[in-house]
Amino acid sequence: MILKLNCKVETDFYNYQQIWGNKTDGTFKNFDNLLINGLRFSHKFNLKRDLNFPLTDLFKAIDEELSNNRYVLVSLVSGQNMWHIYVISEKLDNGEYKAYSKIDEKTLVVSNVREYITNMKGTDIMVYREE
Repeated sequence: MILKLNCKVETDFYNYQQIWGNKTDGTFKNFDNLLINGLRFSHKFNLKRDLNFPLTDLFKAIDEELSNNRYVLVSLVSGQNMWHIYVISEKLDNGEYKAYSKIDEKTLVVSNVREYITNMKGTDIMVYREE
């Protein structure tokens, strides 16, 4: 999705999804420091999720990416020990973040990502830079 949003591939490009398939044990680590179609990806905040998680630093990092017109990939819990990847697209006026994801043809929208992450006691993100 990040490649499409940054016009690095056409909207009907699904090669990477087809290669990935139904893999259920993948993480952002699989893409850390990879250069894909001119974007270098970096895995951030791969820390234990607990009361000591640096939420303030995480939200500051998300704000910085968004203020530089970059999307942020975020991992959110979705069920019992299951995770789903969302793309944070904007910071809302109330301080929350809005994020999108896809499951087949269905578009998922979460408008309370900050609350979600806080309740999870943290999460990891993936950022990117153009090279």
